[in-house]
Amino acid sequence: MSYREHGCPVFHTAFSPHNSHFLTGGYDGALRIFTTERRAPLRVLAGHHGDINHAIFHPNGAYALSGSHDGTLRLWDVATASCIRLFHGHTAPVRAVAISHDGTTAASASEDSTVRLWHLASSRELKKLPAKGDPGACAVSFSHSGRLLASAGRHNVFVWEVRDLMQTKEEEVAPALSLPSPVPLINATFVPGQTMLIASGAEDAPKAGLWAEDGAR
Repeated sequence: MSYREHGCPVFHTAFSPHNSHFLTGGYDGALRIFTTERRAPLRVLAGHHGDINHAIFHPNGAYALSGSHDGTLRLWDVATASCIRLFHGHTAPVRAVAISHDGTTAASASEDSTVRLWHLASSRELKKLPAKGDPGACAVSFSHSGRLLASAGRHNVFVWEVRDLMQTKEEEVAPALSLPSPVPLINATFVPGQTMLIASGAEDAPKAGLWAEDGAR
């Protein structure tokens, strides 16, 4: 079955936690919620003023979080198709978003070379993480336990201790691990339910690296 409701390039798709629904986001700045049983969307979530680069469901499946070329994040109520939180702070397009497994904290990666942590219920910015000399930020992921946050810049994967971040002054923030990549990166994510991290990039041919939580490759 094919889905052609956007009428424009689609940049991202994601399934809900129980695989009953999936979302799509693209060039038209709208999210669409589908089931696998019908072509027409159940909901259209509109409000961004730029492409939607990344979007995910909340762990409870009732909400969705999107990051856009307009530099904002939006938290959506899937049942009502309404935006219930708007996150301002980035000064360039948002490339990736993530939600901790307990559903309380969001993270975003942006072309402004920062990763930011947010209190999901209030949209308050909790911490800004610098790129440490690596331009841009293209990916972000929480470990299943929520203890670690991984982010990818152009040439490095950074792993951060979330608890330490919350107790450290912004000018003193530093990653627990810095993992260099031989090729430009396009993604980094923790393996679901494990403490392994996988990162991928492309330079003529796709490449991927796999790291353990302690940095062993």
